[in-house]
Amino acid sequence: MVIPFDSDLAFMLSVNDFAVSATLTPVASSPAALRGIFDNALEEHETDGAIPVIMETPIFTCRSVDISAVASAMDGASLVVSGTLYIVREVTDDGTGVSLLHL
Repeated sequence: MVIPFDSDLAFMLSVNDFAVSATLTPVASSPAALRGIFDNALEEHETDGAIPVIMETPIFTCRSVDISAVASAMDGASLVVSGTLYIVREVTDDGTGVSLLHL
């Protein structure tokens, strides 16, 4: 039996619940709408043995299928979430159909 996980993800990433709409502009490409969950958590980072620094670590979680066509142009892409511009540093595909855009 095949589980319709992709449609389940679309349902879970509904803007009526926890997801937000964003605008993704891959390098040398046109902007496109993208839905996902934005998290700007605080994380502790070590600094060469000195006092740890608390920094915001923005991550945008989305369906991998929504960015697969532009996967090669994601390094340095821009993402606008709630009027704030972020630059994509890294994309992590977790192998379950979900990708994390590290901003």
